[in-house]
Amino acid sequence: MEACNDIDFLDNYWSEAKKVADRISSELPKYKESRLIENKSSLMTIVKFSDISGQSWSVPHILARMNGESKILTILADKINHMIYKGRANDIKPMITKICTGRVKSLSKGVGGFTSQKEFLGRGHFRWNDTAHILDTEEIEHLKKYFKLN
Repeated sequence: MEACNDIDFLDNYWSEAKKVADRISSELPKYKESRLIENKSSLMTIVKFSDISGQSWSVPHILARMNGESKILTILADKINHMIYKGRANDIKPMITKICTGRVKSLSKGVGGFTSQKEFLGRGHFRWNDTAHILDTEEIEHLKKYFKLN
């Protein structure tokens, strides 16, 4: 009979899962090089329109994009982190695969206890914190590269 390492796997599973979750949270949102140019002689920086086009014109969103980070990928990383800690790590790959196909779906959530009523949240690739989120093509391409789904 072959030696069984199941007890060692179970003993180390959560520490290894935490490392994966932390790595995804820190690495996934960074999808391109920073385009912020430090200009110490001026308080104003000129930004190309193409660098800030996307889903939101809010200042934090624009600054994150200019810094090479994606707010939506940060939210997705948070969702993945949550799924790992809830013991639903096996659902992550199918979710990411569906997102990478570019399919946008109508998202809703149940309202009330055992009723069949639904609240429409919008259209998106995934939902998190009662909000539908949609990734742009650059973010989807980064997701494919990050998880090696090409």
